[in-house]
Amino acid sequence: MFTVSNQQMEYIIKYIELMIEKTDTAKTTDYNTVRMARILIAKLRVKKPFSTQGLPDDIKRLLASK
Repeated sequence: MFTVSNQQMEYIIKYIELMIEKTDTAKTTDYNTVRMARILIAKLRVKKPFSTQGLPDDIKRLLASK
């Protein structure tokens, strides 16, 4: 599991959308790659951002050190 900031998640979604837009889906493998990317975007959009206020102090310190 990875923790990314809300801003990083938006960048990831934009990057995947650009990849989808620029990919030629004439080949079956490329079509499936685009299909899986769309599924990934849908899953990412369902994820809810969280605040560090609800986290235990030891996790807050760990995140702050990175």
